[in-house]
Amino acid sequence: MNELNLFLRYQHDIGNLIYFDDIPDLVILQPQWLVDVLKCLVSARKFQIQRNIVYNSDWKELETTGRLTEDLITQAFRGEEEGTEFILYRRHILQIMEKFDIIVKPNMAEEESVSSPDDNGESEKTKFPVHYYVPCLIKSKAISNIVDSFKVDGQDFNRTSWICMHFDFLPPAFFNHFLVNYIRRYQISLESSKHGCKLALYRGMGVFNLDSSGRIKLAVCVSRHVILFQIWKWGKHSQLSFKGIWEHAESCITGIKGDTRLMYLTL
Repeated sequence: MNELNLFLRYQHDIGNLIYFDDIPDLVILQPQWLVDVLKCLVSARKFQIQRNIVYNSDWKELETTGRLTEDLITQAFRGEEEGTEFILYRRHILQIMEKFDIIVKPNMAEEESVSSPDDNGESEKTKFPVHYYVPCLIKSKAISNIVDSFKVDGQDFNRTSWICMHFDFLPPAFFNHFLVNYIRRYQISLESSKHGCKLALYRGMGVFNLDSSGRIKLAVCVSRHVILFQIWKWGKHSQLSFKGIWEHAESCITGIKGDTRLMYLTL
């Protein structure tokens, strides 16, 4: 078995096939096949049209919010012509996409609910379905508008100064990998709007709950070559320390830099 692993790793390294130690029951003999799979979900409409995939509300949701539903995955992998075998390897494909942070399943609260302070500062539980998200397809929103939507004002509210991590060079894809770590680690906050509620995920920013009540939040965003952090607090809470948050951020940066597979995707 060791000799087989060495052989597969070597063939993977020189580009003849695709093999991962942590997904040992999948060996992709034609790398282009995997490229075609990824294009099913993260690609221009031209590829979808070629495969006779019907454009519906789920596709619109993916393009506008980055949310990838289970129904859409099934529809995209089936198609009607070429590539219909994709659906047979659905589980493995999703494993690979998660492995490279192409998709991520958010960390939700118990019973798939998310907390968000209401107008009176009280925390409400809102049911929210759990789906995958595609970080590179999530749309941007002005930070000032995001802050306003959370009503970060009033006597009951406090926030820290922005804490910054400066980089000589910070590609957008690198921050996507960084943000995925937080999506997996923390419960995502829920943003209220006139059209209902949505997860507080944006291109270049995310808002996360630091406690189960949703009354202490962490805002993480990027501006040029700087990653910024700020804690938002509603109600009376003891003084919070950035030590744990900073240590986790440093650990994430070190992990991404040390993972050559992610670095290839980033650069």
